[in-house]
Amino acid sequence: MRSALILAVISACGDDPKATDPTVTNQGGSAGLTADADTDSDADSDTDTDTDTDVVEFGLDTRPANPTCVAPSVGPLPIGEVALERAFDALTFSRPVWMGQRPDEANVWYVAEQYTGKVFRFDNDEAVSTKTQVIDIKSLIESGNNEGGFLGMVFHPDFASNGKVYLSFTRNTEAGEFGDHVSEVSEFTSPDGGLTIDISTRKPVFEIPHPEFNHNGGNVEFGPDGYLYFGLGDGGSSGDPWDNAQNTQVLLGKMLRVDVDGGDPYGIPDDNPFADGVAGAPEVYAWGLRNAWRFSFDVETGDLWVGDVGQNDWEEVNLVELAGNYGWNEVEGLSCYDGGCDMIAFKPPFAIYENTVGAAVVGGYVYRGTAIPELQGVYLYIDYSYGDLWGLFFDPVTGLPDARIIANNTGKSISTFAQDWTDNTVYMVDHDAGSSTGIWRIVAADAPIDDPFPATLAESGCFEAGAPTEPVAGMIPYDINHGFWSDGADKKRWFSLPDGAQITETVDGDWDLPIGSVLAKEFSIAGKRIETRLFMRHLDGAWAGYAYLWNEDETEATLLPAGQDVVVDAVEWTVPSRAECVLCHTDPAGGTLGLLTTQMNRNVDYGAVTAPQLATLEHIGLFTASLADTTSTMPTIDGPESLDERARAYLDVNCSQCHRPDTWVRTVLDLRRTTDLATSGMCAVPQVGDLGINGALIVTPGDASMSILSSRIHRRDAWGMPPVASNQVDEVGADLVDEWINSLTGCP
Repeated sequence: MRSALILAVISACGDDPKATDPTVTNQGGSAGLTADADTDSDADSDTDTDTDTDVVEFGLDTRPANPTCVAPSVGPLPIGEVALERAFDALTFSRPVWMGQRPDEANVWYVAEQYTGKVFRFDNDEAVSTKTQVIDIKSLIESGNNEGGFLGMVFHPDFASNGKVYLSFTRNTEAGEFGDHVSEVSEFTSPDGGLTIDISTRKPVFEIPHPEFNHNGGNVEFGPDGYLYFGLGDGGSSGDPWDNAQNTQVLLGKMLRVDVDGGDPYGIPDDNPFADGVAGAPEVYAWGLRNAWRFSFDVETGDLWVGDVGQNDWEEVNLVELAGNYGWNEVEGLSCYDGGCDMIAFKPPFAIYENTVGAAVVGGYVYRGTAIPELQGVYLYIDYSYGDLWGLFFDPVTGLPDARIIANNTGKSISTFAQDWTDNTVYMVDHDAGSSTGIWRIVAADAPIDDPFPATLAESGCFEAGAPTEPVAGMIPYDINHGFWSDGADKKRWFSLPDGAQITETVDGDWDLPIGSVLAKEFSIAGKRIETRLFMRHLDGAWAGYAYLWNEDETEATLLPAGQDVVVDAVEWTVPSRAECVLCHTDPAGGTLGLLTTQMNRNVDYGAVTAPQLATLEHIGLFTASLADTTSTMPTIDGPESLDERARAYLDVNCSQCHRPDTWVRTVLDLRRTTDLATSGMCAVPQVGDLGINGALIVTPGDASMSILSSRIHRRDAWGMPPVASNQVDEVGADLVDEWINSLTGCP
């Protein structure tokens, strides 16, 4: 099996940002540790109200036995290979390039042919032997170009009432600014419920000239927001010599989004990044794409997945978000394309593969079918030239996105995927169908896998089987001084070690937990549990995160195969994927993040008593050697430390897990508080992309409004920090950083 280089976006998988005083006790909590009270904007909301509780010497007399809460050797088992099954094999097509259904009728399929300009319909029945022509636009389309012709089609979400259909194609025209090649999307109307489409009703929506004949993109889809999305290539040639993809004033090399019901020919959604047309074209949704040939929306999450065809070295899969810049032509894959570049300025791809194992990626769908349970949440895509079918899902050990070839060398030149609305079965369409149907169904090759990995929290061995809200005796409660920002959620924390195993303190005070260790963190909003995350160290030494989502009655929590958005008490909450968690909990930062001596140096409520945490854990023999320094503590947001110490601690806790040496983030920025400002790489240093703040630096001494660092903390768009898994700005933390920046009189 061929390997692929994989990269996922970093995320916010940490704790809350509100400071807690290590000399004050936390009261309450059925398992001995109270949740942090982050629901208020008050910086003191974590501070305990009862300061009269006596503090005893040790919170635990002996180390609790832990026979059940131990990380398994590996995570969830991987899927077996899939198979392709011929579908509708009595039918033939000439260079089919699109296949789909109407939103109101799943018992009929439509197929478009690239060069003939014809669309056919046929019954969704394996025995079907006839097809009928719906429209012929041969007179409109360009001929003689293997990347041109009929390229895309989509029915309006309200087709049943308005009869509107949108066709995407390239056509010839009189010589203009860029010559004679134009990408067009036009609205047509069906007068008879989809039996035919009337060519005379053509109403152009987009007419976009190209400098060359290749890289046309051409896919059109309606998103879950009801807007029309159009993927457009960079204009052609090699290397985007016009720099179209990075020029936000032009439409080439972009993902476009318009409201076809809001104007003539369209309106502009209010939240498009350049809706006012000042800094860019108002139609632009995202940019930096080379040739977004096929894209789709996840029917469960609404995520927009794009297969972006590469230049000479890399093919890539992107999770495209509003206002995202995906790097072309500065970046191809994970490498600077031509000369130097600042990788941090661009959204990284979710997966890449070398042109030595493929030459043109064709994006598919996130599998949401019922026939192959092991593929749930896996994004499917294929290489047009080599015919290898890929699945993008999460590595069971590391939690990283894991792209694997799940059907080798299919021998097919797949031009597009299709998804059945009834059961979400995924199909592929062979461009070189010849005398055969050219349509293939993805099916299971083997029997479903019986996966022993715990599917529910009650089965995990870390919480009571009959009462999964209660940790087992082997789970030790803990708390930290300076928490991470988690959208104001309340939290409870525990950890467990295999019996007899111990923790090693590193030279920088970080804690290296033994293989088999488990950390657990429960998140709740307004007293209602949302999720519990288990962070496990498997046999190979790697950490992996697993999120269990609580049901409405809070009687059970079920393992999620991927990230998910939920709403709790009118609050939008993002459960991160396994990949997002492990990329926040980086190896250079120690993996566990919160478990280091300065963070753990505080008093903790152990249920019956309150006691110093470090002394208690040393007393029960959890360390291989005595802790080096039990006097230093992590500064808190509202503690007695100086403004500089508190702000640098905030950046350390919330940002330095990625912004430090030896992480995948390609930047010299080092936000650890132990790194002095002069060598941190943030003071009076420019950054590629000023976020619309002319002349801004990463940190402009004395002026937070001219500082990229401040702007990103205050945002929750594509440029916000943390970049994912957070929907709310940490106002207290952001204000602290602003106050610190404004206090600076210069750089050392």
